[in-house]
Amino acid sequence: GQPTELPPHRPVFLLVSLACAGDWVRREELLGVFWPDDLEARARRSLRVLINRAKAPVWARGLESEPLRLRWRVRSDVQELRDAFSRRDWETVVRLHEQPLLAGFPLTNVPGFEAWCEVERAALVDVWRQAALYHAADLGAVGEHARAAALLGALLEHEPLAEDVLGRFLEQAYLAGDRDGALRGYARFRDRLARDLGLEPMASTRELFR
Repeated sequence: GQPTELPPHRPVFLLVSLACAGDWVRREELLGVFWPDDLEARARRSLRVLINRAKAPVWARGLESEPLRLRWRVRSDVQELRDAFSRRDWETVVRLHEQPLLAGFPLTNVPGFEAWCEVERAALVDVWRQAALYHAADLGAVGEHARAAALLGALLEHEPLAEDVLGRFLEQAYLAGDRDGALRGYARFRDRLARDLGLEPMASTRELFR
């Protein structure tokens, strides 16, 4: 129950990957993450050493090891987020995804783990995006237009060229009484779209702007 600074080394990376999985992980998958270019026999020996070192910290108790797979059943915000999504608790998903997975944590000298982290980050962002759209719709349906617009604005910060999100943002910002904010949002999108892709907004978006 005490805060612990996690050192950025392979045993912690292993535990992090198992915590995010939340269930059994095949050893072959871990070999591909940590030693993608090594011979299989050598990689398996390295994994055995890594498992023994991962069991050393007091807080790592409960790490289960079988000949073909590993599991570390521990509470994590990643699993809480996924559980909330499965029960359609959109507000909790949005609250839990405050920043990308392992943001600011140094992922050094393990390219395979860095690649794994990027895939996991993208998957969690997709979950957050879906939940945020559902939550914004729920907020708008009960008249919480300002909160809906703020949430959609956060989505646009992440995906500035998402025109479907922009349309919802324009509507909710206008209904919240923030006409100027809606117009500024449209102008930013229009200029970015022209600069990056040489395109103009779709007719339906231009109509909504008018």
